[in-house]
Amino acid sequence: VKMAEMKVPCKSGGGRGRNNPIPLFKTSVNWKHINSMLPHKKNDEIQKTRREQLFAGFDGNANGFLSLAEVDKGMRDVLKLPELFNIKPVIMRAFQASKNAHVHTKTRNRAARNGGWRPGKVLAGEDYVERSEFRLLLKYLRQYFELFLMFEEMDGSDGLDVDDRRVSLSEFKHSHSLLVSWGLPPSIQQMDPTDLFKQIDKDGHGMILFAEFADWALKMTLDLQDDDDDDE
Repeated sequence: VKMAEMKVPCKSGGGRGRNNPIPLFKTSVNWKHINSMLPHKKNDEIQKTRREQLFAGFDGNANGFLSLAEVDKGMRDVLKLPELFNIKPVIMRAFQASKNAHVHTKTRNRAARNGGWRPGKVLAGEDYVERSEFRLLLKYLRQYFELFLMFEEMDGSDGLDVDDRRVSLSEFKHSHSLLVSWGLPPSIQQMDPTDLFKQIDKDGHGMILFAEFADWALKMTLDLQDDDDDDE
């Protein structure tokens, strides 16, 4: 991919109600910079060293665990990526996806020896991102950010509503060409848009939320054409 920048759609106001405004943002995404600031390659020693430095910066109390608040603060003060810091759904989804990615075998074995763990008991580490999960946190931040940009471009695509961070059936139908450009499989392209919309709208409330879109888009392996992908 040659292009390294993409215009982020401008959203303002709205939300699910007047007391839940959506921040106004308009910027260019420099994908080369984003990728360099989220070093998630597994077998790259330089990136591994950079991750260790980042984790130390995020882990203010040096206990080896990152809370959601510490991740949020690290996005602002350590990574200094306003593009990501200002989009809380991306941070939340990445945190939730990475915090239990690894089974805490050592922690459980240690606790079991001390009589401190039993099946069904939640350990402290299960509510946090551990050091071994930090690489995945960075990878998911990158991944969900890309998905969020797709979602935002679909929101308001019918020219009727641009500020509620939900995709209506009308917006979904108007986004068909976008989905195709992002790699929607041919077999899915042939589906009736209303039936496909209902499949994605898991809660059946008549609107596709970001979490619903993200889960579906990952299965479809959708990908922006100008995001300078460098995944591993």
